[in-house]
Amino acid sequence: MMQSQQHDWKYPTLLTLSTITIVLGLSWPQPQFKPSVFSELKTQEAIRLPASQTLIGHSTWVYAVTISSDNQYLASASYDGKIKIWNLKTGQLLHSFSGHTDAIETLTISPDNKILISGGWDNRIRVWNLETGELIRTLKGHGEDVKTVAISSDGKWLASGSVDQTIKLWNLSTGKEHFSLKTSNWVRSIVFSPDNQTLVSGSENGSVQIWSLTDGKLLDTLTAHSQAVWSVVLSPDGQTLATASRDKTIKLWQLNTRQLKHTLKGHSRAVLSLAFSRDGQTLASGGYDKTIRLWNPKTGEEIDHWEGHQKPIWSVVFSADSQILASGSSDETVKLWEIYSSKKSQLDHKAISAEVSSQPQLTASEITNSKTLVELNQMLYEAIHQNWRSITFNETLVYRVKVTADGRLISYQPMNAAASDWVAETPLESLRYRGILPQDLIEFEVVMKPSGVLEVAPIQGWD
Repeated sequence: MMQSQQHDWKYPTLLTLSTITIVLGLSWPQPQFKPSVFSELKTQEAIRLPASQTLIGHSTWVYAVTISSDNQYLASASYDGKIKIWNLKTGQLLHSFSGHTDAIETLTISPDNKILISGGWDNRIRVWNLETGELIRTLKGHGEDVKTVAISSDGKWLASGSVDQTIKLWNLSTGKEHFSLKTSNWVRSIVFSPDNQTLVSGSENGSVQIWSLTDGKLLDTLTAHSQAVWSVVLSPDGQTLATASRDKTIKLWQLNTRQLKHTLKGHSRAVLSLAFSRDGQTLASGGYDKTIRLWNPKTGEEIDHWEGHQKPIWSVVFSADSQILASGSSDETVKLWEIYSSKKSQLDHKAISAEVSSQPQLTASEITNSKTLVELNQMLYEAIHQNWRSITFNETLVYRVKVTADGRLISYQPMNAAASDWVAETPLESLRYRGILPQDLIEFEVVMKPSGVLEVAPIQGWD
């Protein structure tokens, strides 16, 4: 610093199963299998299509969302200059306050979770007490809209970028401007390196700048995109730089060599926001095409994409435990998307009905004929949906199901608390086979959602 002056799925083949949508109380459609590509995650944890919670309270576009590192608070900001603080776990609105006289486009929270920073179209940066919503100070210095703010990992420095073509570094404890860097274009996004030695910025002309925070000098410029760079983020280890652009692409760079590793294509319109999970294994993107996409940053492959917002998605952010992704949109909502982990569910919730746990099991990965696995998957899906009871439930139910090689259901175990509460009501109960236990069993994960979506997928994956 300058001195103060999933899936547990295997993917050797690219055959995968997507969700099957059914309508409760109406005729049952035949399951449709839509191929998509999933990349194996280092943690071997399952990423599933999420159950989303919608936070309603804003009356206009939500431009920015951020989450505290203790997973207690979510902050959101909107076009009307209002900030809202939510309880991340319950979705309860805790505070709503304003101070900016125009739209707020950027938010960030200090590492100690005490300070919230906002930047707006009124050319101001405001420093707030996160817990109370009290305004601590206002930072003045930019001559145009403040597009982006970031805080160093040690909590000492605040960086800001503006339409006035400058990047400013501020002492966060005093609010004093430390230095100002002149650029040749609007600065739309900035990020500190984890060691706080460099700063990366993305510009309106499609270029990316890398700055030294030791002396404020420009170290390098990447000709990154053909149109404006909307978002720049660094992986937690500081090795991978991700850039997103109006040109509809995301690019992954090796930061130390400046080498382009992958170009990610999937969004049909501008990519507006990026976020790395805390473990660095997943990159999320939100776009003008109203979709969220998950990517494997090592391979550049798309893991999944979600739809739910009705208008462009301006901001995405992971919770510190990487189990929640929050998104803010022009549709005036914030959505919380659950990222399921079968491994975590097994650790967190006591298994029930584990009467065959001591029996040898044939895992899905040991089936070499993928056609057989697809047929078994469809057989299980059809058996479940034909026995679905029209019950009312408000939370997603996740079960671990063991079946024979010919599709007979042997046992099921709730994998989340909600499923444990519905053991007596689940349609799985009527399917259980109570004959002699076979030696070879195959495990599937079954997800039932209040919205009428049923998912069935092999625990160990497709081979």
